[in-house]
Amino acid sequence: MREIVSLPEAEHLYADLGNAITRLRSEPELLDRLRAARRVAAGRYLDRHPEEAHRIGLLLPGSNRALETFDETLFARRHDLRVATPELGRLRTFVSGPDRVEWLTHRLVAAGIHLDWKPINAAIELGLGISAAPGLTLDGKRRAIVAPAGRGIGAIAALVHEIGHFLYETSTTTHEGTLRYYVESESCALAFCRHVVRALLDDELVEGWESYARAEDLLAHWFFRAEAEQMLGQIDLAPTLSEEFLWPSWLCSVGYQIVYMSAAEANRLDGPGVVDRLIGGSGSAVAIQRAGLQGVLGSFV
Repeated sequence: MREIVSLPEAEHLYADLGNAITRLRSEPELLDRLRAARRVAAGRYLDRHPEEAHRIGLLLPGSNRALETFDETLFARRHDLRVATPELGRLRTFVSGPDRVEWLTHRLVAAGIHLDWKPINAAIELGLGISAAPGLTLDGKRRAIVAPAGRGIGAIAALVHEIGHFLYETSTTTHEGTLRYYVESESCALAFCRHVVRALLDDELVEGWESYARAEDLLAHWFFRAEAEQMLGQIDLAPTLSEEFLWPSWLCSVGYQIVYMSAAEANRLDGPGVVDRLIGGSGSAVAIQRAGLQGVLGSFV
C-alpha cells in the first residue's frame, strides 16, 4: 500500500484555498512553519519506506531532463489562466447559466462526449454537504465530488478533473491505495480534464490551454524533484519557485509528487488513448497501460 503522509495544519488551512494563499503571502512565519513541517516529514519518509529511494533513482534523470526547459513564468501560467493568453482571461465568466452541471452536460453532448450523468450528479450533490477543499472524497463508502466555487474556466477545469477521478475510481479493478491506483486515477483525471476543456474552447483559445497544460506538466516534474531532494536530505532546490504554495499538495502532504509526475508522463505518451477508453468504458487500467505507464514507472508500480 502507498502511504501518503498528511500534514494537518496545512490541510486545515487549504480547506479555504483563497484564504490560504492570501495568508501565506502575508504571513511569512506561517509559511516558514509549514515548510519546516514538510521538510521534517520528508526527511523521515525514507526511514519508513527505504524502497522509495529506488523509485526516485529510476525516475529522477527523466525529470532532470524535462526541467532543462523550465522557467518560473510557467508557474504563473499554470496558476492563473489569464497569463496563458489574454483571451483565456475572459473565460472567468465562462458559464452563463446558473447550473454548471446542466450547462456542462449540454456542452459535452454537443462536443460528442457522452457520459452516464446520474451517478456523477449524485456524487456532486453528496459533495454539497461536505466542508472540505475541492476534490473527490469518501462519505462513508460513497464517493463525493466537492466541486470548486465559481463559474470561470478554472472552476470548470477543476470540476471536470474530479469527474475524471470519479470515472476511474468507480470502474477500476486495480487495488485501491497502491501506487498504481493513485497514478492511474491521476492520469485519467488529467487526461479527461484536458480533453474536455479543449473540446469546450473556441479554436483561438486552444493554444493558450495547451500552454497551460505544458506548464502544469513541467511543474509536476519540479515538485517531484523537490520532494525527492527533501527525502534524500538535499534541500538546495534549483531552479527555485517564489510561491511554491500555489501547488496545494506540496505543503499538505508527503509522498504524492511521484504520482503527479508519473501521470504527466503517462499523458504525454498517450493522453488521447486514456480518454478514449475512459469514456468508452473499455477499462481504464488498460488505457493507462497503453498510455505508457509501464514505461514511466517500470515493474515496481
